[in-house]
Amino acid sequence: MKQKIDFVVSWVNSDDQKWQKRMNEALKQQNLPTIMFGDERYYDYGFFKYLFRSIENFAPWVNHVYIVTDQQIPSFFTPNDKITIVDHTRFIPKKYLPTFNSNVIDFYLDKIPNLQENFVYFNDDMLLNKDVSPSDFFTSEGLPLDLAVPSQLEPRSQFEKIAFNNSIILNHYFPKKKVIKENWSKFFCLRYGVSNLMKLLLTLPFPYWSCFSMQHGPVSLRKSDFALLRRYADKEIKRTSEMQFRSDIDISIWLLQELRFMKGIFSPRPANDSAFFDFDSAQNLIKNIQTSSPKMICINDDSVNLSIDDKISISKQIIKALDKKFPRKSSVE
Repeated sequence: MKQKIDFVVSWVNSDDQKWQKRMNEALKQQNLPTIMFGDERYYDYGFFKYLFRSIENFAPWVNHVYIVTDQQIPSFFTPNDKITIVDHTRFIPKKYLPTFNSNVIDFYLDKIPNLQENFVYFNDDMLLNKDVSPSDFFTSEGLPLDLAVPSQLEPRSQFEKIAFNNSIILNHYFPKKKVIKENWSKFFCLRYGVSNLMKLLLTLPFPYWSCFSMQHGPVSLRKSDFALLRRYADKEIKRTSEMQFRSDIDISIWLLQELRFMKGIFSPRPANDSAFFDFDSAQNLIKNIQTSSPKMICINDDSVNLSIDDKISISKQIIKALDKKFPRKSSVE
């Protein structure tokens, strides 16, 4: 494609005591429990710098990289003409700051100064695992690649309420049967794999949208798509933006992707382009790093039973694999 593509990375150093102090002040104002300094939930395992090594190794064609953050700079960061740190104050309306709600941050990404129309959005726990090209994210015509796999909502945590709120909007505007009929080739796509096609078939008898399969990889976005999001959910965006912390009434950036599904303004991408790993599957993660499969991975530091000491030990094994894969420091280190 002829258009330039930027990368946007949302990052927070949750181990930063100044950031924790700001968050505690906001929690107190809302009569919510505060956090303890040194809380293991906010431990930094040191993976973030490898994202930039992976970008320079596997996506040297990227136009520019923006690191979105809240009054913070990575400890390893050296200024670079190709990578810019963008504070929340540069693109999020002042009346919604400070915010500790990732959904709020996501809604205003299109306001980042000088951002290209086409960009790819990374969380700070993601990295590239092998060579990628612009065609892994956008078609030659500029359509974003995405994975439209309807699924059933499984309410296992508070987080699922956000997906439910997204679906209410979809069902208000978009009859399921009509949408699938008009865009059947983008829903029934072999690129999704057999298991995902089975999910679609099993959900077909239900007349309303429930949710879409959760994705744990970089997301292809266009600035112009945010106008579509505001057209259908302006009231809900403003309501979510007023929530300093994630809440049961939030909607999320996934709604933008789902609105594109409804309109058919996307192109199907392979389901096996990215994979999610937590610390309980660390050995599989290390194997995938070594074999460079799949193209993109998400390293989540959650675990069901591991202690903080166990997780630190595992993180050292992961870093050893990453150092072997990316021995040369990036230009921002």
